[in-house]
Amino acid sequence: MVGMPDRSRKRPRDLNSLAASIVNDATEQTPDRYTYRVEWSAEDNEWVGLCAELPSLSWLDPDKTKALAGIARLVQDVTAEKDPAAVALGRKGGLKGGRARAKKLTAEQRSEIARRAARSRWSTK
Repeated sequence: MVGMPDRSRKRPRDLNSLAASIVNDATEQTPDRYTYRVEWSAEDNEWVGLCAELPSLSWLDPDKTKALAGIARLVQDVTAEKDPAAVALGRKGGLKGGRARAKKLTAEQRSEIARRAARSRWSTK
């Protein structure tokens, strides 16, 4: 059984992106869950690759196709899931690193670090 369509999802405003979205929904093909577009930026004098779902990301390139490929790569890098084995190794190192650093510090250094942290924490901004 096919699931219900996601009605809460906003449709793209760009006509080409909207058409691609409709075709993908109708054919149940979702090669990528992100909507990309490329626009000319007179300010930068280059093409700007944009992602509708991640508006803070952009990719500038003088070549239009490279701008599109660049934003797609950037989104993939940003949204890539982490490798569980790498996360486990990183966590082990993090657990060891704090204690090892604390052993190397003198009492005066630890006291100064604590003083700066307290000053930063309780300062008025």
